[in-house]
Amino acid sequence: MPSRPTVLVVAPADEALRGYCLDSVAAAYDIVLITHSAPTWERRCIRDVEIADPADETALLTAGEALAARHTLDGVVTWSEWDLVNVARLAEHLGLRTNTPQVMRHCRDKAAQRSLFARHRVPSAKAMTAHTLLEAALAAETIGYPVVLKPAAYAASIGVSRAARAEDLPGAFDFARSGAELSRESPAVLVEEYLHGPEISVECVTHRGTTTAVAVTRKTLGPAPYFEEVAHSVDANDSLLVQVGPVATAAVRALGITDGVQHVEMRLTEAGPRLVEVNARIAGDLIGHLVHLAMGVDLPRAAADIACGIAPASPEPAARRPGSACSIRPCPAGSPHATSAKGSWPLRRGCGRCTGCARSARPSLCRPPGPCTPPASGSSPSPAPAPGRSPSAPASSSTSSPSPPHRTHSARTFRKQELVPDLDSFGPDDPVLVSPRHLAGPGLEQPPLAAALVWSSLTKAGWSTNTPDDWRPMLCASPCQLVRAARMPNSTDGGWKTAVYEDALAAPWWTAVWSAETPAELIADFHHALAEAHATGSLHSLTSATAVYLPLLNARWSHTVDERGNQTFTSPDRFATVTGQRRPSHVSDAWSMNVAPGTTGSCRWSARFSKHVPNTLVAAFTTSLADATPVYRRAGTLPKELGSYLVTEPAPPCAPGRSEAASPAPVRPPAGPGQSAARRL
Repeated sequence: MPSRPTVLVVAPADEALRGYCLDSVAAAYDIVLITHSAPTWERRCIRDVEIADPADETALLTAGEALAARHTLDGVVTWSEWDLVNVARLAEHLGLRTNTPQVMRHCRDKAAQRSLFARHRVPSAKAMTAHTLLEAALAAETIGYPVVLKPAAYAASIGVSRAARAEDLPGAFDFARSGAELSRESPAVLVEEYLHGPEISVECVTHRGTTTAVAVTRKTLGPAPYFEEVAHSVDANDSLLVQVGPVATAAVRALGITDGVQHVEMRLTEAGPRLVEVNARIAGDLIGHLVHLAMGVDLPRAAADIACGIAPASPEPAARRPGSACSIRPCPAGSPHATSAKGSWPLRRGCGRCTGCARSARPSLCRPPGPCTPPASGSSPSPAPAPGRSPSAPASSSTSSPSPPHRTHSARTFRKQELVPDLDSFGPDDPVLVSPRHLAGPGLEQPPLAAALVWSSLTKAGWSTNTPDDWRPMLCASPCQLVRAARMPNSTDGGWKTAVYEDALAAPWWTAVWSAETPAELIADFHHALAEAHATGSLHSLTSATAVYLPLLNARWSHTVDERGNQTFTSPDRFATVTGQRRPSHVSDAWSMNVAPGTTGSCRWSARFSKHVPNTLVAAFTTSLADATPVYRRAGTLPKELGSYLVTEPAPPCAPGRSEAASPAPVRPPAGPGQSAARRL
């Protein structure tokens, strides 16, 4: 029998960044390992190993059971961000001490973190989730520029960038979504308020529900608009710990974490510290090693102790060592600080500083060693220096991923809402979720941005656009130039028009027209269907009109038929009508929509579809029209005279959870005079 406790380590990662963690744990424990490939450098620290992919829950549990059969396991630990949830399930499966998998899911989901921070009054950034560029634009306009876009559940600064203005949003959204598509937990993108001020992290140790903040890590970021951390330093005498420690511990408590080591990121704003996120594991970029050098606190050993139910060794501030530590990236060959240890970074207490080697195409050489200078007591931290002028040295790099395919629109469910009869209970700039969407107004105020987002499905399909700097018509045309969409800011109602031509010089075969106040979500869904129809060559197809009105009937719109067989569908609030002409002529539209004709303001709008518009496209519009999913708006843009008809709630710190809604059972309309229910209009 081994004389020491045995701890199971999952996914030890690479030697350069995590070798010190395994070495630290091996000094006090016998280690058995689960890793995705045969161990190499890890062999010096381990007694046994199972090869399994930690991302595969079944394989991970099987490997854990095999090791448990051969050894008496006292705890399980990982410092891999990607595997936190599965490792929690493994520990639970083996009957070992752990945070619950649900808590770990919250720690992996930044959107869930925002909700929990708000619920527990932990200062954080305003944030909303988005699955499409249109939703991201609505969120950004609600929050206010600049905004930060990031994958809701990823790590290592992958996909994180800042959009300083509306023109930056499409690129930032695509960058964030490329990372989000790789996530195991959520494909959503988080749009959040940009926090002005220096970025820091607080390293915490939590044992049986009690959290102690043990160190502050000062950070230097790389060039904007990205948030790559390129340098870190830890000072044993940093007085900032007293100010930010309580905020960090409150954040850990809000997430329900009871045990382990946490890396809590925040920014120091004029209003005080505000949370960026909590990582429920030892920090990357050798920060844990810096903490050991400067403070005398061994975070990997503490994580193993806690996993085995042992109180960690004095993670109190009294255990600090005098001095500081910083990390230095390998410098060019021949420089005083160059290293050949497989890309590892030299670390020194009271070390010299590296003035280059950050993300520059021409990295400078390190200057000779000099003393570390801790900040004066009580002083506020200065904003992070620019790369190449870092008081400490770079540490990590980010990677980008291929852009994913466009995600199709689908019905989604939201949590229960409350009726708010008086919109005066909100401030004019307060973000709200509102339904029905036909009374929500257009949502996007800038015509160029609105056009870019409403046509996003077309531009992704390779359609060309012409968006002049002045307010002339903005155009989007198919590669064949026979399908054209336009936004006309100077027209009578500043509306939208899409037309299909059989001959480039002839009159259009069919047209669809919307007034300027039509909600952007509805027009975007029409054009998404248009892009698909153009790609499949079905712009002239004639199909049953059933698909057009079924979404309305399923949403409990009433239905009437006049003596000519024309059908009218009316919304439950009586403000919206959809009319289908039984026999449309060249002067009448096959389908028309009118919303709130007896009122004024943003809720009043109309739509017209000529007789040859494929019913599949009209159905995409009516499906979106009848969708009960709330949409984001600013309270001041909603029509107060219709407040009693709107279902509103304050927009949460992040968008409510979304899931695919089951399709309702088809409901056929009553037959009109002289026609059967299945008859085409």
